[in-house]
This record gives sequence, structure tokens and C-alpha cells, in this order.
Amino acid sequence: MALLSRNRQLLFAPEPVFGTAASLISGSSLAAGAKALRILNPEVQFDFEKIEDEAASPSAGRLPYRAGVRQGTVTFGIELSGPKSGTLTEAPAWAELLEACGMRAVAAKKVTIDAFDTGTVFKQGRTFAADGSNGVGRVLKTLYSAQGDDTLIYEDLGTDVDSGDTTLTLSDPGGEFDGNIVDITSQTPANAGFAFVPTTLPGYTLTLSVGVSQDFNEGDIVTGGTSGAVGRVAQTSLSGATKLVVTFLGAVQAFSAGETITRVGGGTATMGTQTATYGQSLTIGLVESERFKVLRGCRGTCQFDLTNARAPRINFTFRGVYDSVTDQGSLAVSPDGGATPPRFVGATIWAGTDGAFCPQFQQLTVDLNANPAMIADPKSSEGILGAYAARRDISGQINPLARLEQSFATYAKAAAATDFPLQVAWGTEGSGNAFAFQADRTTFRSANAGDRDGLMTDELPLDFFEYAGNDEFVFLTL
Repeated sequence: MALLSRNRQLLFAPEPVFGTAASLISGSSLAAGAKALRILNPEVQFDFEKIEDEAASPSAGRLPYRAGVRQGTVTFGIELSGPKSGTLTEAPAWAELLEACGMRAVAAKKVTIDAFDTGTVFKQGRTFAADGSNGVGRVLKTLYSAQGDDTLIYEDLGTDVDSGDTTLTLSDPGGEFDGNIVDITSQTPANAGFAFVPTTLPGYTLTLSVGVSQDFNEGDIVTGGTSGAVGRVAQTSLSGATKLVVTFLGAVQAFSAGETITRVGGGTATMGTQTATYGQSLTIGLVESERFKVLRGCRGTCQFDLTNARAPRINFTFRGVYDSVTDQGSLAVSPDGGATPPRFVGATIWAGTDGAFCPQFQQLTVDLNANPAMIADPKSSEGILGAYAARRDISGQINPLARLEQSFATYAKAAAATDFPLQVAWGTEGSGNAFAFQADRTTFRSANAGDRDGLMTDELPLDFFEYAGNDEFVFLTL
């Protein structure tokens, strides 16, 4: 029987234990915790290492190979769309895919500003404090007073701001971060959607000398009594547990031995030792007509593709460990396509601190370049445990219509490696089906002349660098 190449279903599920396959199928349906998405061009390719037998032989022929490491690669794309529910509190179905590419998912909040101090710039990644409620937040989308925008989008770090606050003050005043946002009286914070932020992996596993005094739930904020470290709980630890997995939110990336770790909202633990862990990983399977290929321990990288008048895409590449290939009929599963993907039209584009440069481009790409490596594990049946992100080198490309140098000094910026902020947003906010890309330290690696139907273009390779903590950029659903 011939198998049909287009009859494909891709399934994935987070792994409770890194490198241990999660269940994807139960009967002819999805297993609990597994997902199926509407995908583009899915493909699984295996790489079966063959080790040559070097034993001496009286024959001139070759001796049989021996099996070595068995791994594979999964590639596919998705069109960007928000949740079908149209609510700002539901994460998109593809959120776990970005997390497995080394990005942190954050529930975003927003508050309307009544008035600005002159020259105020709230930069992505900077924390601020409220005067009345003692609320603390972390800026997710840079807000310039010159933009004319009055919505501050932020991550709540514990006690949220409230309508009685009148002043929000940056925790790092001085230089370009100087200034307060004032007068938010009668403005109540609201849900804004989700933000995805590159983070340094691995996260950290804490072995506690005194266990947690109550449940420390995924997403809770914890602080160190002496180190000044602030972390986010990555996996729920129940009351009494002596293991706690966290990712750190600031420059301090460790708690001190013996210090008290306090959960914002109540609860304590005492720090013992800290070791690296590998965080989010996936089991991914592809049903190809009647054949089911499965990889475990998967981590990956991705590329954002914003092309004029088309639905923007994310293209994924995952590496993982060969798990199995079995016969499997098509599943009675409708893939989660989310809401209708908005086309990349009517976009708001802001480049430079004053927004003077609004490039007319055909395509913008942003490539995470995480380049996952494999972890050797002789205890495993395949000789490897799974993939991890060793480093990332975020880059991209933009091709705007050429402008006079006086408008943005494109070639001068490329020659001097001068960085500038870049913001792009599209879609109608309020349903989770609008999107924004924000990068505060963007540079042109070079500048080259191009042509688009007789119009001169600038072909501009981009590089994105860390600005605050580990945030080369933030991608938001709004």
C-alpha cells in the first residue's frame, strides 16, 4: 500500500522528565497533555550513526557496521495566530514550542498612563516600583514618551500596581533610564496577553536545606534575602519539597548558601546548593499517512518570518533522540489552528529613539540561531539524553526601500556598528491575535544595495544583542 506524503499530523508534549518520552497517543486520540497543531511542511529525518569495525581481517572485504548514536531532526512551520477563545489570559497553542527553543513565556499586564515626565523612557527589561501599593513590575515593551503611546506593558513581579498609585519609578535611574511615569490614578491594571523572552538555559535546580513551607507554584516569584537574586519558579514544588527549579530574572544568577528564599505572597525555604538543569524539552511525533516517527528529548531553534501582506510564520527546527517508528493510522484529531492568522498589513513600525525611520520593507526575518547540541549519556539506550541550547546568536534580515542618508543614516550606522531600537506591531489588540516584536539593541551588520521591481532597496543583515539581562528581544501576543 502506497503512503500519501501530504497526509501528516504532528504531535508534541512536554516531558515531565528530560529525555524520557511523554505519551502522545491514546487509542486513536491525543494522550493527556499532548497537542496537535495546524502545521506547514513537516518533516522528520533520522541520523543513524554507523561505526566501522576496525578489527583485523584476512579478507579484503568490509566487516559489518555497528550501531552508534541515533538521533534526528524535526522541521515544520506554523502561521502566527492567537487562541480561538479570543481571551488575553489563554496562551497560544504554540507557546510550548517557543519555550523548547529557550524562550520564557510571561503573562503580560498593562496599565494606562495619564501623564509622562518629559523625556521618560521605560526600557524593555528594566524594573519599576509603584509608590502606593509597593507593586513591582518589569517592562516588556519599551515605552517612549515621544511615541504618543500611553500603554505600559509589563510583567508583574509579585504585588501588582493598583489604581491608587500615582508614580512609577525606575529601579535604575540615571542616563537614558532617568525619569518617572506619573499619574496613573484611577487606572486599573489589566491583562495584556503573553510575552516570549529569550532566556539563558539551562535553568537551575535548588537543593534546599529546609524545604518549602507551602506550595511554590510554577510562575511564582522568589527572592533571596542576602544575594538580591530574583527568580521565577519553573516547576511546581509542593509543601515540604526540598527541590526547587527556577530561572533567574536579573543579573544575579544564584542564591547564596544558607540564605532564606522568600516566595512573593508568602512562604519560605532555605537555600542549600544549586546545580544546572536543562528545563523544557518535548517529545515530538509525526504521523506520515500510516507511519509514526517519534523523537524525545527535543529542543530547538526558530525563525520569525514577517512578509508583507502574508500571515507571518515561525519556522522551527528541533533536534532530539530517536525513540521509535511504528505503524499508526491517522488520528481522529482536529489540529488546533487557533484564530484566523492576521496578515502582515497595517503594521506599526518604529525604528530609532524618535521613530523617524519607518522602513517600507518586503520582509523582516529574525533567527534565534540557538543551534542545539546533544548531551552524551552512556546510561541511555541511544547514547544521548537529549538536546540543549548551548548558545544563541540572534540575527535577521530586512530589505527596506532605500532612503536618503539624512533620514536615518543607514550606512553610517552600519559602518560604526551603532545600535538602535526596533518595534514592529500588527493586528487588532485585545483578543490575543495581535502581535509585536521589540528589540532595543539592533545593529546593521552591513549595508548592501538591492533592487525590487526597479526600486532601490537596502539589503540589511541585522544582529540583536542583549540589553537588559538576557533580553535581545521580546515577542508579544496582545
